[in-house]
Amino acid sequence: MERRDVAIVGGGLAGSALAAVLSRSGLDVGLHDPHAAYPDVFQAEKLTARQIAALGRLGLDRPALAVATAIDELWIARSGRVVERRANREHGIGYGALVEAVRSQLPAGTMHVGRVAAIEASDDRQRVRLASGETIEARLVVMATGSARNLLAPLGITLQDVASAPAMAIGFDLAGANGAPALTYFGHSTGDRTAYVTVFPIGERSRANLFIYRARDEEWSRRFRADPRGELVAMMPGLPDILGAFTVSGVPVMRPIRFHESRGHRRDGVVLVGDAFATTCPTGGTGLDKVLTDVERLAAMVPGWLATPGMGLSKLARFYDDPVKRACDRNARAVTAYARSMATDPGALWVLRRFRNLHAQKLRNWLRNEMLPRLS
Repeated sequence: MERRDVAIVGGGLAGSALAAVLSRSGLDVGLHDPHAAYPDVFQAEKLTARQIAALGRLGLDRPALAVATAIDELWIARSGRVVERRANREHGIGYGALVEAVRSQLPAGTMHVGRVAAIEASDDRQRVRLASGETIEARLVVMATGSARNLLAPLGITLQDVASAPAMAIGFDLAGANGAPALTYFGHSTGDRTAYVTVFPIGERSRANLFIYRARDEEWSRRFRADPRGELVAMMPGLPDILGAFTVSGVPVMRPIRFHESRGHRRDGVVLVGDAFATTCPTGGTGLDKVLTDVERLAAMVPGWLATPGMGLSKLARFYDDPVKRACDRNARAVTAYARSMATDPGALWVLRRFRNLHAQKLRNWLRNEMLPRLS
């Protein structure tokens, strides 16, 4: 039986980053994922300055930025007009490329390609049974699998849906978009149920992410699949004036967003990180914040846990109760709720907030581009 300090199940960003950091600290880590090369799935496609700083603290910023595209200027548009142009510190990157960049920092022998069939957990040592028939024994198992309910349920862990209203992220490439260097265009009206579309470069591609509070099987979604450009311009009539005579390339990927929180996760031997613990809406851009915070906080704790016997809940609870993690989780939930209300709530308070945002952006733009140059 192969023995390791830590077995990580799930080799996306959370699992791969944690494996890289723990391996660097001298621990014997195994990372288990079915994909030898992570597929370029439609998931987080932008890194904010805050997220780049978090990758830096983990020692993973250089490989990530080496395959990312800098977004140095951003235009903000509302109601068909550009209301703000500002310097920017974001980077566009495909999720698969981001994961592969992080995996490039793994020591030889860390990555194990294959499916995990079952996990047996206790307050001392854990066993991970692979579909190939092999068994791995580890002091700690980290679940970084998203919604792998088949592995979590036998451990007494469930994923409870926490939002019934639909939400969807749609990703597609644009051709002929030769206007704004990068753009965030907010929805026109609450009836459209649109948060915003953001357009940005990834390498030579012009990439668009549309965030909308609709279901994949409703009539609007069928119309969008049939004529994505037409539906986009119908919701945002001023878009061609800003981007130029663009077209939509290829078939848009429409990803429904499912919101869940784990229950029964406080147990011996197994700890949940990232989307395995709880999901959030990508509209607010806090998903990667939450993943990187989990990795950073857990990586700081695991060596101490392994230095003493046992792996009971009394140790693992420190991660779930960590004040930095809890604050990050609270912020992600609050941002998710705020973004939805800003896009869909017709109440007077939210009308006022939308009005405030519009004119605050116009004022900042005027100060930055008109008043400050005159004063200097």
